[in-house]
Amino acid sequence: MSAGRLVEKKGHHIVMQAFDKIRKDYPHASLTVIGSGREEEYIKSLASQLNLGDSFKLIQHVSKDKVREYMSNADLFCAASLESSDGNVEGIPNTIKEAMAIGLPVISTTHAGIPEIITHEQDGILVPENNVEELEQALRDMIENRENWETYTSAARKVVEERFDQEAQLLEQAKYYDELLKGK
Repeated sequence: MSAGRLVEKKGHHIVMQAFDKIRKDYPHASLTVIGSGREEEYIKSLASQLNLGDSFKLIQHVSKDKVREYMSNADLFCAASLESSDGNVEGIPNTIKEAMAIGLPVISTTHAGIPEIITHEQDGILVPENNVEELEQALRDMIENRENWETYTSAARKVVEERFDQEAQLLEQAKYYDELLKGK
């Protein structure tokens, strides 16, 4: 599955193209994209062009709890973030943190802040952005090496707990404010 606004920088179109290439070898595989946005028609058109049929679902306007439920029922999470044609980039997508926190194996790109949360082949898989072939291979590797999933997901959960715990983040932020205020 993949989730995020339907905008170019989220790379849903790259995920769909990579999925199209692997589904021939994995005919029971499915791809669910959760999101809405200005690229909705493009995503629907691409699904039709690739003849994804019932193997593809676009789900829009769902609550965060429902997204979490979809993540809990998915096998893999894919965030193919990329620099958009207008130069727009991601930070660290919250959907990646959420997938890592619930124990969903993650494949993403070496885009922007993503390598700050995912270390390649330690707590997930990273591929170059905007590269259908590399993403396809990462999907194949993940599917064919399920024995690595527990290692990735355990390490990923630890990263999220250690670096993105809300209370710890607020305490760290308060420390910075204290330092700034002492300088005045």
